Amino acid sequence: MSDSSIERATARMKAAEPDKKDRSRELNSVAPNEPTDIANALTLKLDGLPDVDGAEDSVKREVYEEFRVLKRALLGSTYESSTASPENLIMVTSITGKAGKTFASLMLARSLSMEPNKHALLVDADVFNSTLTGQFTPSPSIGLGDFLLDNSVDTKSVIYPTNVKRLRVIPMGNCNPMMNELLNSDRMSSLLQEFKERYRDRLVIFDAPPLLRSNVAMTLAEKMDQIIILIEPGVTKTADLKSVQEHLPSHVDVKYVLNKSLETNNWAKEQ
Repeated sequence: MSDSSIERATARMKAAEPDKKDRSRELNSVAPNEPTDIANALTLKLDGLPDVDGAEDSVKREVYEEFRVLKRALLGSTYESSTASPENLIMVTSITGKAGKTFASLMLARSLSMEPNKHALLVDADVFNSTLTGQFTPSPSIGLGDFLLDNSVDTKSVIYPTNVKRLRVIPMGNCNPMMNELLNSDRMSSLLQEFKERYRDRLVIFDAPPLLRSNVAMTLAEKMDQIIILIEPGVTKTADLKSVQEHLPSHVDVKYVLNKSLETNNWAKEQ
């Protein structure tokens, strides 16, 4: 995955893109036998993100294949035979902003949901630029922030079914200046432990803030099993990457994805 670009074809995609009025169409229908509360299901739409499904077939296949490669690597790390519990807590982040992490989180979760015996749970944990929650309609009433703030809010209340089979989402909800402390709280630790013990067939994808933005991403990184860091050529600097690497927890499996580049060698040459 790191030797190719997720958005290699995005320039061509715009030429193949359908009318923008069709951009917010449904991406999938609810499966008839899916055990979800259909009345509360959220519809996943692409609003301001590359419309992969609307692109020409060759572009669509190329992008999907990129995420299949990443998915296989994640699944291999998640269910290693040597681990007692699945390493299923995965954070998607970047060094700087606007690197495409929300798009990558969504596409990865969709790819994982296509596995017949696996489920994907998307968590909006970007307290500074909550883009993921806006990709679902109707707007969720409560989310992660509410769960961490209020002990009376249970887990089921903030996990929403979607119209994509085997894909659920936890929106941001009520966000406040104490989110860094809340993400480091016992309540957050209990939630993550529940994901590992109760939902062993579920991979949990956290759309997190950029690592250089604040301490929030590093706080969350300490609790993760795997981290995907998007590298953006011309924006991500070697010095920044090395600084981040020095502070990443040693127990976490880190994967790097070169994004928004047609030439994989350009980034190294520019630094």
